[in-house]
Amino acid sequence: MNLGSPRNRLARKEASGDNHDYAESPMVYSPATMRAEKRSVAGNSVLAAFAITTLKIVVGVTTGSLGILSEAAHSGLDLIAAIVTLFSVRVADKPADADHQYGHGKVESFSAFIETGLLLLTCVWIISEAVKRCSSETLRLNRRSQPLW
Repeated sequence: MNLGSPRNRLARKEASGDNHDYAESPMVYSPATMRAEKRSVAGNSVLAAFAITTLKIVVGVTTGSLGILSEAAHSGLDLIAAIVTLFSVRVADKPADADHQYGHGKVESFSAFIETGLLLLTCVWIISEAVKRCSSETLRLNRRSQPLW
């Protein structure tokens, strides 16, 4: 029995549950296509994060809600992270040079470190604002807007 025959390979693939034929896939991306797609996705993430952040800031300021303002801060963090990611994708796609013999790929890991620090700062701000509001002697209710229902 020839285990390398197409019929036996198909039988083994069906038995293993792997119905994907990656080696024979007609969709083959070139490195240039993949770089362009990464940049496009990163750019669209920046636009989406900007729109969401703007909407949350408007609603948070209008209602005075700490919950919505903290979500706006979180979305602002996402916007900064998307900008850092866009920058890191552009830098990481540069080819190797004399100073970076193995390429620029590590900048993506460094950008993840920056994003983690930003998230930590946002958490500290939210916690400090919540403690400040909970420990104040008077509870300030803000009725600048009507409920939606």
